[in-house]
Formats: sequence, structure tokens, C-alpha cells
Amino acid sequence: MKKSILILLVTHLIAMDAAPFTTFVTGFWPEYDHPGVLVTFEIVTPHTSLPAGLGIYLPDNAAMALHSRDTDQGEKELVVQEITQTDQGSLMKLEIDQTQYYAQLYYNPFDTTTFRQFDFDLKFDRDIDSSYVVIQQNLAALNFNMNLTNAESMTDDYGFTYYRQAVNNLKAGDIFHVHFSYENPQQLNSTDILQKRMADHPAFDQDSLAEISSRGRQHLEKGFVHGRFLVMLGLPLLLILFFVLKKLLKRDHPVSRNAATADRYCTECGTKVEIEALYCTNCGKEINAS
Repeated sequence: MKKSILILLVTHLIAMDAAPFTTFVTGFWPEYDHPGVLVTFEIVTPHTSLPAGLGIYLPDNAAMALHSRDTDQGEKELVVQEITQTDQGSLMKLEIDQTQYYAQLYYNPFDTTTFRQFDFDLKFDRDIDSSYVVIQQNLAALNFNMNLTNAESMTDDYGFTYYRQAVNNLKAGDIFHVHFSYENPQQLNSTDILQKRMADHPAFDQDSLAEISSRGRQHLEKGFVHGRFLVMLGLPLLLILFFVLKKLLKRDHPVSRNAATADRYCTECGTKVEIEALYCTNCGKEINAS
């Protein structure tokens, strides 16, 4: 009898340590709109399990971390997410208080050559019973290789190819290694190429782009459709990231008229930055409000 009670207690404790997420997707977007890799986390949690905490271990030079939150007007916005240093490395501690939650960061391991190699260890401080890893292939990539096995793949009308693989029963502290490599002889971001393709496409005037972007933003806030990661829908999510995330990367407070007329530069690398920028687009340093 005592043995049975002990087994039940241990089982209960293990179940409590498992994250309560119904959907968990980690996305990798190499050189999408920035000279590095956009890493995204889309999480769906039952309302009854909120709030939920999750720690994500990151490479030391991960930067420009943001997470979603609900505004008083019932809309979503992205705000700065803190990355702390621990004995086990950099840690992004998420406090998930929304049923549909989004976080992102940039990680740039690339050098000045045209060869790109990316390695990322997915590691959490809680058990993740069921999740997906999705990789979007850069539009300029040649000889693209990756370590995902038995991955689903899909190519949309604009040439973007996506790969998706299920990652199940990832225990706290365990590592799922993500690797891909490719050549980028043009050294272009995907949005550079996407802009040109849209400019060359007569069907996409400004009104239609605005309509698609608006519809895409609604999909982003929902995160998923019928349990499938939205990246498999192709163009709508691309337009979300291109037209919406740039807007969300702005500061959430107004800029004075005097500040708006003055040029601003990154104090780390000297790159000129937009007035309302949260981060330097060159080195990733957070831009302090002034």
C-alpha cells in the first residue's frame, strides 16, 4: 500500500513538472529581415493552466528578445524580454499569462563569408511533452542542408521552403540540437528578395498588401489554425513578419517632436537607428530611450 502511494506521488510530481502547453512551436528564420537568425516561440496554453512559467536556455550572444502581451485595449504588442545569466548559461524566463503567447529573439553566429552555419541547442527548464521545430529556408540559400529527419516540407508560391519536425518527450535539461548550413553568395535577407518579387508582381498594389497584412496579423495573434503551424500557410505569415513585426519593434511610447528631428546612433557600433527603434539592427544592442 505504501509503495503504491509512493508511486502515485512520484507520478504526480513528474506530471506537475511537465509544461501544460497544448501547442509549442519553435521556428528558425535564417536571414529573414536581419543579418542573423530570427528564433520564434509560439505557445498555446489552456486558460486553466495560466499563468505558466518556462525557462529557455540560449546562446550567450542571443539578443533582441521580445515577448507578446495584451494591452488595455485588448490588442497584442511586443515588449522587451529580459535575458539573464545563470550558471548554465543565458536564460530567457517566460511568464506566460496568455492562452496564445509569442516570444522571439535574434541569434547571429554568421561571419563575413558567404557560408552560413547555424547550431542551436533547444533546452528548457521544464518537460515539453509535445512540440514542433520549423525551419524556413532563406530565399537566397544554395546547397541548404539540415539535421531534421523525416521532416515535412512545403514550398509556397514565392519560393519559400519550410521544414517541420515533431519533437516529443523533451525532458527538462535535455538538448535537441538544430543544425543547418547553406551558401548565401548574394548575402541578401529574404525580405530583400521578397520586396523585389512583390514589386515585380502587378497583382500586389498597396491596398492588397495592406489587406493581406491585416489578415495575416489576425492569424499571427491566433498563432495556429486547426493545430497546424501557420508557417505552412506560406505568404500570410511572411507578410506578418515583414510588415507587422517591424512596426512592433518600435517603442510603445510617443517620441517628442525635438527627439524626432534628431538623428540617433547606436552607442555600441555607431550605426544610425530609427527614432523609435528598440534595438540596433546591426549589432543588436538595446537602444536606450533619451
